[in-house]
Amino acid sequence: MYPSSAYTLQNLQGIDYLLPIGQGVATFHRQLKLNASSAKLYREIETICKEDRNISRDALVEKLLLSLQQEHDFTGNDTVEIQGDLTSFIQMLQTFGVLIDTNPKEDTHLTHQALIGRVLLKFYDGDGYLSSEFNDFFLPKETIPASMDSTIQILFHPYPDTSLMKRILLVHTSELWVYQTDLGYLLEYPSSDGIYSIHLSNDGTQADFYVREDTDEKLRYDIFHAVRLVMSYLLQKQDAFLLHSASILYEGQAWLFSGPSGTGKSTHTALWNKRFQTPFINGDLNLITIEKDGQQSRPMTYGIPWCGTSGIYSTEKYPLGGIIILHQSADNHVLVKKDDEKQLSVLQRLISPFWTIEQMEQNLAFTDALLHQIPIWHLYCNMEEEAAICMKQEIDSYLSKIKES
Repeated sequence: MYPSSAYTLQNLQGIDYLLPIGQGVATFHRQLKLNASSAKLYREIETICKEDRNISRDALVEKLLLSLQQEHDFTGNDTVEIQGDLTSFIQMLQTFGVLIDTNPKEDTHLTHQALIGRVLLKFYDGDGYLSSEFNDFFLPKETIPASMDSTIQILFHPYPDTSLMKRILLVHTSELWVYQTDLGYLLEYPSSDGIYSIHLSNDGTQADFYVREDTDEKLRYDIFHAVRLVMSYLLQKQDAFLLHSASILYEGQAWLFSGPSGTGKSTHTALWNKRFQTPFINGDLNLITIEKDGQQSRPMTYGIPWCGTSGIYSTEKYPLGGIIILHQSADNHVLVKKDDEKQLSVLQRLISPFWTIEQMEQNLAFTDALLHQIPIWHLYCNMEEEAAICMKQEIDSYLSKIKES
């Protein structure tokens, strides 16, 4: 739990107010007038939350109560009454978006957890809602993996969201509506009859799924893909990105084939598999990040369960060898384009969020760093085996030069 950046405590002519700022002004948050004791209490809340950003509401109440007991020396019935008043005050601050709760509600239960990439997904009350596609990534509930960067708490609520928070529409398609709110983002899926809405926190560490209670395969499928979007938001903050591409393993490295739908990503990787027996990694999507090892850095790919309709995925981690952008052509030839064209071609294939200018700049920074780390080729090709032979010759030539240097 922590104070929202949408509010600031200020004094107007001797009277304390919680005033909206930034996004709070843009979304027409109301100002809150506080008496002297409430203002003092809020300042203490700020101090406590600064020390422990993830403190629960109950723990915050206990600390405030202890502080008041030391100052006023009350006991008995007064303690119960004051504890109730503190709880009500904090609930009021949460209702108006002044305090943001980062913890699952008290009556939730951890039912599953999955490690994907370096992110731990913790599902609360997820029984019946999770697709079997997660199976290979599930961990025992008591496991705390050492090799992870962060955790996303995903809570399921089997009823519609009834909050009336202010919102600003950022994205509007037939499949997804994205709103910015005072607490983060609100996601709505018009094409889903089972997902009412999803609340995603600003820091990406908590997502509340409001869903239909009775589940079926369609709802599990919709949730599976909604989790991908939630995860891509947090990954982007960690400089990890999702690229629409099919991939193979060759010479111990992952090679990604990307391009608009219909250009033959699956066909091309199948040609490699048939001719050169190269293993498939993923049939539709790849998670890429640039990892530092001392003074060196290297692009890596991580296994993820999202793979389109191909059914091809891996749980493994591999170094990224290069990216090949496919174009349909009668003959087969490789072009090395200018840096701006290479960067743009990869940028256009990212499915990481582009909701804000900040996110666009993050995507641009990543693709810029990527093109200076790995080769990015444009392969003009047909659907014949010679296309794979042509590209393999280009990769082999590149690897030979790397070994020589």
